Amino acid sequence: MAKITVKHYLNTRLKPLLVGEVVKYPVYVSANYKGHDHKFKSIWIKNRLSETEFQDNKTIKELIEYEKSIINEIVIFEREAVNIDFNLHLFHSTFSIVNLFLRGSLTTEMIEQLLKFIEDKTGLDLEFIELNINFKSVKFWVNSMNSNIYKKETQTKIRYYFMLLMFEDNFFTTSENNELIAGKVLNFYEWKKNGAREKFIKFATEKDFSSNSDLISLTQIHDNLINKWIIDGYTI
Repeated sequence: MAKITVKHYLNTRLKPLLVGEVVKYPVYVSANYKGHDHKFKSIWIKNRLSETEFQDNKTIKELIEYEKSIINEIVIFEREAVNIDFNLHLFHSTFSIVNLFLRGSLTTEMIEQLLKFIEDKTGLDLEFIELNINFKSVKFWVNSMNSNIYKKETQTKIRYYFMLLMFEDNFFTTSENNELIAGKVLNFYEWKKNGAREKFIKFATEKDFSSNSDLISLTQIHDNLINKWIIDGYTI
């Protein structure tokens, strides 16, 4: 596999931010891979920094190493690609992968079963029902998921989704000011490379989630959704 060289630096070519007498610049990344020198703004370090902050701040050093690790994982995943969009992949790494399961595996079949249930109970036209349900409402979905109107297989998927949410609440956190913290976002890197997948299976097993075969098969579905998401590049 081709080697990649990654270096973070303060982009002093750009107009600085003056905070009193302190000069601050945005942090950029230089990634040299397959003869291409990719330069882009750091996604994980959003704030402009002084030279001292860049060199000495412990949190910044952790974020630099974390972003480097993600970039190396991107290269492994995209090893056949001639040109890699590091910026897009790093942007994706700031998002939790939990809702991929809802979006990619659950939503469609839940809507179909819910509409069928309402149609059977009310006799209303499906088109009328769709127009009068706010499918974008989080409250609607939470209430809907707690009902038993779905098929057994769909109910198992719903439990799996809630198990993912519980796992995330237990082991991953976000800062109050929405700043990114290395290792605290349940992203594709944590799931695929940093042990979160195995940790989740252990967690779900200890919580007596359904059967082991259901757990493994649904986790494989989730794996496939993550891979597809990385390749297709849409936003959650």
